[in-house]
Amino acid sequence: MAAEFGLDKAVVTHVTHVTHVTHSEWYRTYFYADAKDGWYRDAGGTVHYGLVAGLTVGRAELLVRYGALRTEALNELTPPMYASIGLGLAF
Repeated sequence: MAAEFGLDKAVVTHVTHVTHVTHSEWYRTYFYADAKDGWYRDAGGTVHYGLVAGLTVGRAELLVRYGALRTEALNELTPPMYASIGLGLAF
């Protein structure tokens, strides 16, 4: 059994006409008038923390993970939690 903590961070993001990901005038009119195309520094991040447990029986290994997700400012995300179950078999 173990605890886990992680930070996924987008340090630099680039929005250009080359990738066809740009802010349209419609977006600027109805959502955010000051939206700018180009490089964005510190575009945000996600924090995750939780528990991991594993069990090995013979050739089989079972792994279970459960935890919570937050923004780097510790605001709740949707979905607010994660869970996974893994099974491995040795040959």
